[in-house]
Amino acid sequence: MYEFNDAKVKGASHVIVFCSRVYADDEFLDDILEKEDADGRFCRAKI
Repeated sequence: MYEFNDAKVKGASHVIVFCSRVYADDEFLDDILEKEDADGRFCRAKI
């Protein structure tokens, strides 16, 4: 599809690929939030 970039990508020392989900339902988002919380990615307020 994009043959003109083929040599640039194959010859690059680094390649970054950006991807995104087209549709994310509430179940998917809830799963992500649960995983992020389990991994400790959210700040806990210290009282």
